[in-house]
Amino acid sequence: MSVPFPPKVVAAGEGKTVMLFGVRFGYKVVSGDSGGRLAVLEVEIPAGTLVKPRGVPHAMWNAGSTPAKVAEILCPAGLEGYFEKLAPILAEHRPAAEYYQLAEDYDITIQDDWIEELERTYGVKL
Repeated sequence: MSVPFPPKVVAAGEGKTVMLFGVRFGYKVVSGDSGGRLAVLEVEIPAGTLVKPRGVPHAMWNAGSTPAKVAEILCPAGLEGYFEKLAPILAEHRPAAEYYQLAEDYDITIQDDWIEELERTYGVKL
C-alpha cells in the first residue's frame, strides 16, 4: 500500500528558484516531496525565449510580448536536478563538455543541428 505524502503549499515567490538565462524555474514540488513520483515547477518564460517535451525533439517558446508562466509537471521526478546543475554551467560559460555530460547523465539528447533554423524561422534566440 502506498503511503500518501503530506500536503504542501508553496506560494508565489516562495520555494527554490533556478535561473537559466532569463527563464525562471520555481520549484513547488520536488522529488523528495513525492517519493520520486513527480515534480512541479512554475516556469516563467520571457517574451521571445525558446525552451523545451521529454522523449522527442522539442522546442517551446513564448512568442508574446510579455512573460508567460506555465506549470511544468515532471513524471517521474528527478529532472529538476538537471536544471539546478545546468544553471551554473551556462552562467559561468563552462566548457561545452560539461553541458553535454550533464545531459547524458540525465539521459537527455541535445540536438544542436536545428537551433539555427529555429532561430531564423521563428525570430527567437537560444
